[in-house]
Amino acid sequence: MVRRIETDPVDRDERLGEAVEAYLTLAEEGTPPDPEEFAARYPDLGEDLRAALEGLAMIRGLVGEPSGPGNRLESGRRIAGYRIVRELGRGGMGTVYEAVHVGLDRPVALKVLGTHATPDSTGRRRFLNEARTAAGLHHTHIVPVFDVGQVGGLCYYAMQRIEGSGLDQVLRHLRRDRSVAAGSSTGGTTPASRTRATTTTTTTATTGPAARGVGDDTVTWMGQSGELGGGRAFGRDRDDDEPPPYDPPVGSAYYRWVAEVGREAAEALAHAHRRGVIHRDVKPSNLLVDARGIVWVADFGLARRLADPGLTHHDSLLGTPRYMSPEQARTGPIDGRTDVYSLGATLYELLTLRPPFEGQTAAELVEQIRDRDPASPRQFDRRIPRDLETIVLKALAKRQADRYASALELAEDLERFLHHEPVRARRISLLGRAWRYARRHPGGTAITTVATATVIAVATMAYVRIIYDRDLAREEQRKTGIANSKTLVAMREVQASNRKLQAEMRERYLSEATVVRHSKLPNLRAKGLDLLSKAAALDPDPELKVKLRNEAVEFLVLRDVEARPEFATGASRGIAFGPEGARLAALSENGEEFSLWDVANRTRLARHRLDTPQAEPSATTANAGRPANPTRLRGHSAGLAVAGDCVIASLPDGKGLRLFDLATGTPIRDWETADRRIFSLFAAPGGQRLVTTELTTIDTGARDLSSRGEMPRLEFQIRLYDLSSIGKPIATLASWKASFPPRDDSLIAISPDGETIATSRSRETTVSLWSADNGTALGEPFDAQAELTALALGPDGLLAVAGGTQIRFWEIDSRTQLPPLSPYQGYIRQLRFNPNGTLLAAAGAPGSGVEIWDPASHTALAVLTVPNLVADLAFSADGHTLAAASSTASTSVWAVVDPLVRSQINSLDTLPTSLAFGSDQRLAIGSAKGTIRVWNPGHCPSTTQQVKADPPPGAVGDYVQGDRATTLIFNEKDRLIAVDPEAIPSHHHGARRSPPRMYPSPVASAKQGQTLFVARGHQIMVWNSPAEPQRWSSLEIPRPRTSGLLANSDRARREREPDPWRQLAANSTGDRLYLLDFHSIHAVALDGGRARNLEWHLPDDANRLSLSPDGKTLAVGDKEGNVYLVDTARGTIRTRLPLPSSESEKQPIWALAFSPDGQELAVGLQQGHIDLWSLNNPTAPLLRLTGHRGFISTLAYDPKGRFFASTGSDKLVDIWDLDHVRSELGRLGLNW
Repeated sequence: MVRRIETDPVDRDERLGEAVEAYLTLAEEGTPPDPEEFAARYPDLGEDLRAALEGLAMIRGLVGEPSGPGNRLESGRRIAGYRIVRELGRGGMGTVYEAVHVGLDRPVALKVLGTHATPDSTGRRRFLNEARTAAGLHHTHIVPVFDVGQVGGLCYYAMQRIEGSGLDQVLRHLRRDRSVAAGSSTGGTTPASRTRATTTTTTTATTGPAARGVGDDTVTWMGQSGELGGGRAFGRDRDDDEPPPYDPPVGSAYYRWVAEVGREAAEALAHAHRRGVIHRDVKPSNLLVDARGIVWVADFGLARRLADPGLTHHDSLLGTPRYMSPEQARTGPIDGRTDVYSLGATLYELLTLRPPFEGQTAAELVEQIRDRDPASPRQFDRRIPRDLETIVLKALAKRQADRYASALELAEDLERFLHHEPVRARRISLLGRAWRYARRHPGGTAITTVATATVIAVATMAYVRIIYDRDLAREEQRKTGIANSKTLVAMREVQASNRKLQAEMRERYLSEATVVRHSKLPNLRAKGLDLLSKAAALDPDPELKVKLRNEAVEFLVLRDVEARPEFATGASRGIAFGPEGARLAALSENGEEFSLWDVANRTRLARHRLDTPQAEPSATTANAGRPANPTRLRGHSAGLAVAGDCVIASLPDGKGLRLFDLATGTPIRDWETADRRIFSLFAAPGGQRLVTTELTTIDTGARDLSSRGEMPRLEFQIRLYDLSSIGKPIATLASWKASFPPRDDSLIAISPDGETIATSRSRETTVSLWSADNGTALGEPFDAQAELTALALGPDGLLAVAGGTQIRFWEIDSRTQLPPLSPYQGYIRQLRFNPNGTLLAAAGAPGSGVEIWDPASHTALAVLTVPNLVADLAFSADGHTLAAASSTASTSVWAVVDPLVRSQINSLDTLPTSLAFGSDQRLAIGSAKGTIRVWNPGHCPSTTQQVKADPPPGAVGDYVQGDRATTLIFNEKDRLIAVDPEAIPSHHHGARRSPPRMYPSPVASAKQGQTLFVARGHQIMVWNSPAEPQRWSSLEIPRPRTSGLLANSDRARREREPDPWRQLAANSTGDRLYLLDFHSIHAVALDGGRARNLEWHLPDDANRLSLSPDGKTLAVGDKEGNVYLVDTARGTIRTRLPLPSSESEKQPIWALAFSPDGQELAVGLQQGHIDLWSLNNPTAPLLRLTGHRGFISTLAYDPKGRFFASTGSDKLVDIWDLDHVRSELGRLGLNW
């Protein structure tokens, strides 16, 4: 038999205390055992220990369960398909982690039940009930649940991660603001009069509820990471002293915000109630507010489904006592009105910054909730709207029947308050309060009740009489207040309407400006900038101001086309500018009249008839008796040309030419041909060569050319003449047979320098090239791959041919075809380059007008209206004025105005690889072939000069410069240095030179050019001895240990042969060096010729770096388009520049550059754009510079910060005048 062991009561109590203490120790360590399993370890204590543990569980339910480190899941651990990032919060029903769904790469908030919960424990059942309940609710203001499950003994569910905070944190900071304001102000004590605290001191919050309670563990929000919202890797956890992301408004707007919070929460609860779910734990910490102020209802851990089988409508004491309803405190039946009460308690606390009831113990608090009415919120602050107070007090009614019948009714009443409509809630009279009190306390005697009722009745009569007169006055005040409110509402509506109208007008102006810019009409710049100026005057927000600024820059860089006064030449078939651009010659449409015009004054200097002999024939005149109406011949050209200091015009019958003085228009002489007719003539304005198309053989006997009969034999010839001996041709370039009637179909073009001639025939495909010096062929004719209709020769051997629906370009030296362009007109019969080749004019069918193109960028500058057929086109000598002759009464003229804010160099023969500014703002441009050109700001904005640079210090004697890319720098004496490792003595190999490189070696300078760092492969050479220029030393750079993530073969290769250095940067003192290879950035400190690796955690996949002039900030661009700013004093990332929302694809950063003052950072993007950032406020780019058609490879500021240069894969060099950009933007009201 089993003998009962008798235990002394004192010993039994001590043993029970030891067992409880052991249980609490395990719980504090985060590993609380199951109560039943723990009680089984002490069989002699039996039911006493179980009762004690149940009491502990009830205490934890009231004050919150501590969480120890034992339950924490380490970062990187995976649960089901989720990877843990970090812990966000803990509570009584689990721990919430920031996690990422591995398969979808979606950030979530993952709630995990502790590992101590047994499969049949109440905590696990409640946890899974919470997950199932929340997962079944889909509403705008309910935190959605994505997934729920169990794995490895852990229960979990995944929720949407909300960027925000709980209302409890908002309340803490509102109380803190109130306590700060109380020290310096005697104003109100509510949020309406609070003063925002700007200090970061950790002020203790005012008295109020505990920071966390039962169920207060669903922390589904995450704070911003980093100073500017940098990446997760550089974030920091939000603490209680940090302000919440959403800052509520102040003043009267605060009370409307409270009403809005209540309305959104009530709508969410009404949605849950309709689906049979009661939350049962509504409180501030379970109402999350995101950064936009939107409310989310969370934590359905205590929720219950009314339709669940086996559940009664009575509950144990569950929920947070401070916000539980009276029926919860009485453990009576509950329904949706329980949540209405808890929400009312939350709104009460938001209005007054204090809870409805406060007690020293849980029992005292429960008693107050059951038996006492809350104080009127207006007792604490008279500015709380009376209707809002009435709504909140109705929600807090003791009896369920006196509250709102549903959460939806509460939401609707709050909606009426927000719309300034009468609310349906009514204030409770004094008698009504007494009756309700009597019903709650039925234990009083009948005498006491009757006496109390009598006293109340008498007092009520007196009170009613006193209050009657007061109410009359208040009614008048109310009516006045309503009228004032209506007036205020009307004023606000007018203001809102004005703001909306202004916003629409701003957007309309911006849209119209964009349309104008993409049109091809003249005078675009003035029209577009005027629209943007109007938009800027309407007070745009910062985001729109950036858009306006970028659009303004697009207009400022336009090569605008402006209409100029016309020349009253009458209908013309030919026009030509003089070499200096001061004169314009015109030939009438019938070829019988020549006129000369002063360009500046638009006045006619001379006019001569060509169908009569000159007044005083020269000795060379062969026939003075020309008939008055001869047979007129017309060729494919205009019949007019300017060469040197004279104008040549063809005579109407084609039997000669007349020469005029270009300055005065005076006839010089006639040159007549007895046996041939001249159809066309061409010349270069500054040259002495003349090219004609002549009809040389006419076998007509006595018949006139106009007679009809037997067809004669005809031969056309293209001849080359020298104007000094025009009677004898230098050469016959081409000839062909033609039938009668004669029709000249020759196509001829002369290069602007007068050295090259191109010939072809209409509808043929071959082009022949000739030397203008002696008429010899320049190579074989080549196939232009189109049936030609027009030719034009530009500078530097550029040929344009029109045929079909395209204009094709050729490099005539190499016979290489360049990308074509497609004109708006299908048929082109006139093509003209301007003298410097930066513009191409085209004209075709009648009425189709004139197109002006940029041949370098293949962009149309303008499509100009000319009503009739364009007979001839002519550019002025400076290339900025275009004239068009037609059958109208005047000659049209346009000016092409280059932008003042940007110069563009597009004449480089190879890829630019290096840019460097001197102190005098000269820009040196190095190329992949080793050539060096210099741009001077005082010269023509698009021209450069080829120069030679000095070799690096101590260059070897047999070093030859010019066959490889070099890095250009200006030394302390402003001498241009071309740095090439081949020239360094210790690395020169005599005749054995390394193969030419396309990109230069990285170079960094320090100590005002007294120290140079040069990279060659993985080696670094250092020069810091001006007294000994031959002395170069090698610097050994320690490499960090090879990453374990690399494959064995890659790791072995990198250990044998380190990656070459791609970029270097050094601070001004030369004691800090930053190096970039193909994988990462290395920061090293230099001391006595030795390098020490600084163990900094810098971004991976770095692609470019740049160091600020003061050396305090290192900019790092990676391969995904991110730019990080690194504090070089601490070796930590200071911030990340936010990517523009329009950049959808991640592209590498290829170029970075700091301004000389270090206040701005230029970022070159893959798409050919350059963003300028202000480092004082790097929330968005200041403006965007455009113009390149490929990725940006190199950026440079001049030492004074006025000019900024860029180049890239398109062989263009853009030079921006930033001072002029700022001035123009300031004039438009778009400065920064």
